[in-house]
Amino acid sequence: MKFQGRHEIALDQARLWESLHDPEVLAKSIPGCESFDAVEGEEESYQATVATRVGPIKARFNGHVQVENTDPPNAYRLHGGGKAGAAGAAKGDVLITLKPLTDSSTELQYDASVVVTGRMAQIGAKMMKGASEAFAGEFFANLATQAVPDAGDTAGAG
Repeated sequence: MKFQGRHEIALDQARLWESLHDPEVLAKSIPGCESFDAVEGEEESYQATVATRVGPIKARFNGHVQVENTDPPNAYRLHGGGKAGAAGAAKGDVLITLKPLTDSSTELQYDASVVVTGRMAQIGAKMMKGASEAFAGEFFANLATQAVPDAGDTAGAG
């Protein structure tokens, strides 16, 4: 299954890039994320557990994500996969591209390809796409609120 999207994020490109590479920010932004831990000895490699629901199927995925910085701070690729027991498994690849719109706003585009097996694969493509879009929307809304603080931000300022 392939899907694409774009979201305007109210962060400058540098802060958005930094936030997208911060494990703590990602753990708080990923819907249903139960854990998101760096793999010792591997650069930008993570183990994660994410609980989700697609239609009638609840799943708890245990998986691995590898970040490949293809063009910092403009674009990078994620490779990953996970297993959720009888609910199935998923593996995928996503290219993320950042484009500054203003000094305080960046467009994030994503182009993803995902293969799902097991019970999850039996759900219709329309339902899977809807669930994927809802997941992405929630992630981007969370990301904007969890972002790495601006270097100019200070406690008590204002």
